[in-house]
Amino acid sequence: MLQLIKINKLSDIVNYENPETSGITHSGKKWTNGVSIILIDNDDKIITSDEWVYVNNNDELVYNKKKNLWCQGSGWYDKGKSHIKEIYVIANT
Repeated sequence: MLQLIKINKLSDIVNYENPETSGITHSGKKWTNGVSIILIDNDDKIITSDEWVYVNNNDELVYNKKKNLWCQGSGWYDKGKSHIKEIYVIANT
């Protein structure tokens, strides 16, 4: 069964990482593949990705490898000031 989980605190996304799914790294961390996320920006545009990485030392969620698109860290997202206003993880339970 699929479950939609809202990420209220950006750093909580690490609970859904799967570092064994990709050999490509970003700032020393492996990309998570196969764990889908849904991002909603300030214009209510929906962005989906099943390849992402949360970079702890920069406090950023990179969700598009080719375009290097990322969500600002907790200082922005957690306070509602980021261009990404909501993040959801699709978990298979």
